Amino acid sequence: KTPNENPNLYKKLITVLKDAISLRCETIPSSLFSGAIINTSGWIKDEGFRCITHAAREFECSLIIVIDQERLRIELTRDLKDDMKDIKVISAPKSGGVRNFDFID
Repeated sequence: KTPNENPNLYKKLITVLKDAISLRCETIPSSLFSGAIINTSGWIKDEGFRCITHAAREFECSLIIVIDQERLRIELTRDLKDDMKDIKVISAPKSGGVRNFDFID
């Protein structure tokens, strides 16, 4: 139901998804220009953080937008800068009226 029930499976599924998208890009070259948005689960502590960095590395992200979590932005910048030199990690404010939904710790 949630990534924290089996983080290793979650990471494996991220890799399988990346492989499927890479195959599509090889088969349909115009797919290379479309880009992708990866919305994570909101699980940002411990293994959840490692799942986010795994996804960023697998998909070779060029931009990460962190909403309303300055500490997360700093940690992602620190942990990804060495092996992903061209990545940008930026902050965005949470839209007014948005409520937090804490289903994963």
